[in-house]
Amino acid sequence: MSQSPTTMRFKHLGEHIGIAAEKDGEVQWSKSFTAEEMDGLIHTLGRFRAGLPEAVNPEIDPNARVETTARPAIAMRDQGEEGFEILIRHPGYGWLSFLLSDQACEAIAAAMLNRDRGE
Repeated sequence: MSQSPTTMRFKHLGEHIGIAAEKDGEVQWSKSFTAEEMDGLIHTLGRFRAGLPEAVNPEIDPNARVETTARPAIAMRDQGEEGFEILIRHPGYGWLSFLLSDQACEAIAAAMLNRDRGE
């Protein structure tokens, strides 16, 4: 006898997001989350995802389709000897923070300043 998979259902409920787990057509559990609760859930899921044996590939697949956020909010903080922190706001994931070495900052700056603008 094979076990049927659990299906996750998501529904936008105005000020909340509803999540339900269904198995064999029956709701096993459901809960609605506020934006703040969703932020916490996304953060927790991200930490758990980072610990899974199948890691996120460090190289992007050239054929990958990644949703782009146009004109995101950006904040920056100098972290001294540790490097430079750049924070970029994704509308669904919230603020993502990256600590960059001086060498990474120089490589990014050079790539941005030297790009071909087709002029």
